[in-house]
Amino acid sequence: MELLELLEKRVDALLAEIERLRTENSVLQEQLSSYEQKLEESSQYIGTLKSEQQNVQLVKERLEVLMQKIETVLTE
Repeated sequence: MELLELLEKRVDALLAEIERLRTENSVLQEQLSSYEQKLEESSQYIGTLKSEQQNVQLVKERLEVLMQKIETVLTE
């Protein structure tokens, strides 16, 4: 009889541990999902920044060409 009670206690402890692990897994899955979403948002933001940086570079190059033209006209 004592052996059966010991076995029941161990089974109850294992079931409690399984429930705790399931809860922890659920929390970790939610955190992972949140981090993945933040990573995606960051990637999109970086893409936007790169695009804007390219646009700024193009504007800078066009301004340099215009400045050269202006300088040429003024020195004639």
